Amino acid sequence: MFERFTKAAIKVVMVAQEESRRLGHNFVGTEQLLLGIIGEGKSHAATALEHCGVDRKFARAEVERIIGRGSGFVAVEIPFTPRAKRVLEVSDTHARKLGHKQIEPEHLLMGILAVEGGVANRIIEKLSSIERVRSELEKCMGQAAGTATAEYVPTAPPPVCQWCGEDIQAQAVVCKTCSKPVFDHAKRCSQCAEIIFKDALSCRFCGFKSPENPSNSV
Repeated sequence: MFERFTKAAIKVVMVAQEESRRLGHNFVGTEQLLLGIIGEGKSHAATALEHCGVDRKFARAEVERIIGRGSGFVAVEIPFTPRAKRVLEVSDTHARKLGHKQIEPEHLLMGILAVEGGVANRIIEKLSSIERVRSELEKCMGQAAGTATAEYVPTAPPPVCQWCGEDIQAQAVVCKTCSKPVFDHAKRCSQCAEIIFKDALSCRFCGFKSPENPSNSV
């Protein structure tokens, strides 16, 4: 299930499990996933929640108020509730739609916001609103994408010699690796088919003299 999760997303799940243990619950619900995102603390999802006033202290208090404390016995493997599983599925769908190969905490928060009826959404509505958090998340992700675009300016790959495949300078006349003329500076000798300069009057390999207006360009 978690093979496409980034380290940050894995940490969200681990913090969510710890939150379940803290209150003695033998399940991970949407509320624990929400606390996991907040507890991870470094993602754009955590930033969006913080900007909207959904912080750890108040979110924890709301979780305990709504679901209370459990029996105290917690299994080693803590299962996800059906709604939490649905959040994970929707998160995966959001990531794929955005063309992202991995699942980040941002996708998990998208999943929480999209799956209605969960305790997490009740807490968000109490401390802020679904629409505000969604808008802030989109804003944070947009800014991050803009920064990445500004920092990365793609450059065209260097040209390569069509004879040996090695890199050459943009205005090169001769390839330094194979010593042959390149691109528009080259033609094949009509007699021996060797590569010679386009304006050569004779072939340096076989001595064949080119016609006055050669038409055997490469």
